[in-house]
Amino acid sequence: MKSINANNTFLRLVRFLILVASVVMLGVVFMLGVIRCRAFIHHPSTRMLSNGRAIHQLIFTYEPFDIYRSSFVDVWPTKDSEHYESNSTSYFAWLMSSEVMVFGEDYELFSGAGIPQANSLEEFQSDHNVWSVVADVDKASDSRMPFLVTRNLNESRLVDWQGTRQNELENLGSRKPGGYVTPFNRRKVMVIRVDGGGESISRRNLIWENLNPVSADHAILEP
Repeated sequence: MKSINANNTFLRLVRFLILVASVVMLGVVFMLGVIRCRAFIHHPSTRMLSNGRAIHQLIFTYEPFDIYRSSFVDVWPTKDSEHYESNSTSYFAWLMSSEVMVFGEDYELFSGAGIPQANSLEEFQSDHNVWSVVADVDKASDSRMPFLVTRNLNESRLVDWQGTRQNELENLGSRKPGGYVTPFNRRKVMVIRVDGGGESISRRNLIWENLNPVSADHAILEP
């Protein structure tokens, strides 16, 4: 009798351990799925921030004095320039051209999150450019100034929010008919500051005070 009870106890213990092991395995599989899902969601944003910082760094560290032509080359963006049209795609194409060669035709810096990568300078058009750029900023500008903003912002100017009390971004993603929906529609925008710092501003925090804390009023060159 004791032997039978011992066997039953042992079987119950084995079944219990198998059950615990199954629950643990299911938990591990679930957590791996969550981690992979989060990585999939956040990867485009992380990559885009890295690309934006790289663009800023290349412009920030560019030597403006051309020793070969003995001329001063200002590579910071301006609204009206003799070198490019008043849009960010034309500006970036000029930076990649043989005239200045800031980027050396690195088209990956301008793609991501639904924006395909161009394969040549001739192919590099607005459809291959994720970034808008704030005009008339340079190293001397306030470090908190936005410099690059993902194109789904769809605004032609920064807003001086303290003067207008306009705290809402009106033309974000699909909110503006005919505007850029990609890369993030109305969910968020990615911002690279003049000091090289980058951040993602989510929808709940998308107000002018957060995007433009210095109350600047500058033109934004869209793609």
